[in-house]
Amino acid sequence: MNKRMPSKVHKRCFYKIECKYIPRTQIEVLAYRSATGSESDYQQLPYSVPRQNIIAFLNGLYKDLIMKSFSECSNMPVFTDKFPGPVEKKRYELDNCSFSDESFPNHLPEGFYRLVAQIEGDVQWSVIVNVQVMKKDV
Repeated sequence: MNKRMPSKVHKRCFYKIECKYIPRTQIEVLAYRSATGSESDYQQLPYSVPRQNIIAFLNGLYKDLIMKSFSECSNMPVFTDKFPGPVEKKRYELDNCSFSDESFPNHLPEGFYRLVAQIEGDVQWSVIVNVQVMKKDV
């Protein structure tokens, strides 16, 4: 039986929101995979988060898959029912977060994965997360 271990972020990272939140801010997340990690080898996967309002994203995917992992290692929003909004204008920090994989697929092929979150509002910006999936002896 495979025992799943949480992933670990080994670096401290932060982002600072300095622009005013506007209700029409949208987010979309695209997923890619590469067997080798070479830039020319990444191919888009059929998994994605369709373009949606940032508050809908926070109340959906963020709350269901990400919030629990960030609750003890960051100052990202934590809420029980619905995110009240708006997104606060401040510096957000993640410090050595362990990501729970409880809500993710039980099996992903080995390789390199890239998630690209594209955020659009008054300002357009993106966040890129690269992950390597490897077999782990238990």
